[in-house]
Amino acid sequence: MRHLLGPILLATALLGVSACGLSEDEARTILDGAERAGRENHYRGIVIRRFTLDDEERTTTVRIHHGPAGTRYEADRPGGRETWSHFSSRAPDIHWLRDRDLLLRSYRLVEEQTEVVAGRDAMRYRLKALRPDRPSRRFWLDVKTGVMLRDEGLDAAGRVIEAMHYETIEFGGDGPVPDLEVAGDGSTERETALREVPMGVLPGEVGFVPYRPGTLPEGFELLRCHVKDGVRRGAVLVYGDGLARFVISQRPTDAGDATGDASSPGDEVEVRREVRRGELRLGLRLDGTQIDVSSRTIGWDLLRDVVASLGRGESTES
Repeated sequence: MRHLLGPILLATALLGVSACGLSEDEARTILDGAERAGRENHYRGIVIRRFTLDDEERTTTVRIHHGPAGTRYEADRPGGRETWSHFSSRAPDIHWLRDRDLLLRSYRLVEEQTEVVAGRDAMRYRLKALRPDRPSRRFWLDVKTGVMLRDEGLDAAGRVIEAMHYETIEFGGDGPVPDLEVAGDGSTERETALREVPMGVLPGEVGFVPYRPGTLPEGFELLRCHVKDGVRRGAVLVYGDGLARFVISQRPTDAGDATGDASSPGDEVEVRREVRRGELRLGLRLDGTQIDVSSRTIGWDLLRDVVASLGRGESTES
């Protein structure tokens, strides 16, 4: 079923179907097909990525070459060109496609209309939140291949806060991705500073009991727990409802740590409230632990509620 989504989209386009809500099964078929199409097709192109939040805007141009050996990226950033490779049999990561079961409990998929993206016919879809304080998503799938050609994240007010679109894309070719070194066993993977672990072993891995929210917004769950290795070893907890999400990063600190004022046990010191790299970030020290809560898809009020409910040990999402 390599390109099953393509004929479905083409038939819909030819029938001229107007915007309509899709059933959960139909939505799952389309979302599963988009992930599979991105993984199984071979293509290269130029992608424009943009983040906009409050007064900050950041735009990056990325050249992508996706083939059977993995994906190669070249990014033009303010400091110059950066190149990295991702060794995986999966598609280039579309973060909001990772938790589709959870996503479809909080959002409804609506089919809208065909438009042209990167010179190709694409069907536009919208993920509409069932709750008024949540973000939404628009995305465009190539009619012939099902590959995602454009993707826009909108906040609860309908403003675009992050976007990506292919400026050019070329399909075909089954040669290896250039400049990728494959290990002797035929598989390699990109090194990362984060290791995913079960929640039950996280305290032993990081050497402290992480703070966790006492209450969660409706529809949110704990998605993943990570150990952040390196000099500032710590815990990273990812929460979400399938589309909206926030991240809690934390590590133990000394009283004289430059990230904030010294505090006695039990004291709470807020050290930062900022917008950085397209994210809202709250930073505080709580009982000797540096905690950073960040999100690109929820607002200050929800972040403050999360911070206010933080506690050690057990929590409602266990």
